[in-house]
Parts: sequence; structure tokens; C-alpha cells
Amino acid sequence: MKITLSDNRQTEINVEVFGEGEPVLFLHGGPGCCHDSYASFFKPLSEHCQIIYFDQIACGSSDWSISGEYHIAHELEVIEAIRLQLGHKRLTVVGESWGTMLGLQYASHYPEQINHLILLSSVGSGLEQMRLFGERLSAKISDKDRTALQEIEARINHGEMKQQDGMAACQNIYNRYYLFNPANQAKIIQQPINFEQHHRVLERFDTELDFLTRLEQLRKVKIHMYQATHDLINPRDIDEILVSKLNPVTFKAVPECGHWIYLEQTDYINDEILRIVLSGH
Repeated sequence: MKITLSDNRQTEINVEVFGEGEPVLFLHGGPGCCHDSYASFFKPLSEHCQIIYFDQIACGSSDWSISGEYHIAHELEVIEAIRLQLGHKRLTVVGESWGTMLGLQYASHYPEQINHLILLSSVGSGLEQMRLFGERLSAKISDKDRTALQEIEARINHGEMKQQDGMAACQNIYNRYYLFNPANQAKIIQQPINFEQHHRVLERFDTELDFLTRLEQLRKVKIHMYQATHDLINPRDIDEILVSKLNPVTFKAVPECGHWIYLEQTDYINDEILRIVLSGH
């Protein structure tokens, strides 16, 4: 889908639509990741509603080239363009990880376009919590894997490995620490990650990610939050950072689960999403 941004630049956005009925749009994590990682887990929902996947700007199968200056506001323009081109008055939006921040940013500007905002594995409200996430992830890493990460970094620095390939190899090591049950590692789906875009978005967090300044708008939205008990940012953290401010309709701690609720508690979270979407209120 070719989308024209407010500065008249065009970008090609990969959009995939499955099923019919109430529209549910998914916002993937990262930044810099894509929808490949979770697409198959949510696909059963298409039997009951229309699910809409897309890869954010410079992510996945969307155009990775960026001309001009990037702003997080451009992501909101992409969401709005998808909604309008698909002919939907309102959407249920499901944000996962970084996608929870993007979902809240969108909702704070367009509360009237949202039926429900469902947040899975929130990481907070800005760069401070993303840094905390990284610190807690680093603290979990075994000595063996820490050595492997150092070896990869050395190969990148010596020109023996391309940075993109090296970062992907590092991410494969980190991934296992996102899980509660190590046996679920076999369920992880590999995805292309644009690490340049990851850093580009993070650089905008402090100046552009400002949804908590529009709480009046956010409180018009029916928000439902799910946080895993073994996530790096746990339910107690999110209760303090976001729940106390947002007053969501739902806030549930998901047991026996790490950062990827959709991967380790697939049936549970799909049932919850379907219940919310079909409730009509």
C-alpha cells in the first residue's frame, strides 16, 4: 500500500488483511521489527473478525529506505491511511511491546477512531523504561551467552561480520531470555529486524512520545492491558507507570509467561481479544 505522508513523501507499507467482520489492527514491537513474529499466533482470530497486519515504516516488507526526516507522527499517519483505505470508521487496535506505546500515541490523537485499545506486554511510557527493560534483560544473560555476544561484537568491529547480521545473531541469543518456559524457544519465528530504524525511533522517544500529556483524550478510550508475571517489565511496574494514570477497563496479570504473551499463552490471549472485540462495548 503506497501511503503519502504529511510532508508529501511517499512510502510503501506492507499490509495484510485476513477474514471479515469487526476490524482488528495489530501494532508490532521493536522498534524495527515486523509482524512476522506474531502473525501465525493471531491468525485464528480471522475466523471471527478481520485482522489487519502491517509493517511499520522501514520495517519488515515495507520500504526500508527513508528520505527526509523521520518522526513518530508518521506512524500515526500510516495507521490512519490504512484505516481510511480499508473503509473502517473505527478500529480495535492491539499493540504489542513497543506497539503499546505506539497504540497509546495513536489513541491520544484519535480516540474517536478506536473501539478498543488492547495492550500486550507494555514497556512503559518512554525511553527510561526501555532502558530498564534492556538492563533487566542483560542481567539475566548467562556467562556463556555473554561471551558469545562479546565474540559477535568483536567480529563486527573487526569487519568480519556485517553489522546487520551481527545484530541479528545477538538478537537470537537475547530472544530466549524473553521467555518464561525455555521449551517455548522452538515457537519463536525469525523475523527481519531493521536495527537502523530501531535506533532512529528510539532517538525520537524523549521529544515525540508524549501520550501521557493527553490523558483526557486517552480516558475516552476503552483500554485493556495484559502484562505477564515474568515479563522484564512486570505487572507491578506497569501498574505504577501506566495503569494508575490510564484507568483501563481491564488490567490482568498473565501467569507462566514472559514478554511474549502471544507465544506462551496463545489460546488465552486470543480468547480475551475475541471476547473484547465481540462484546460490542
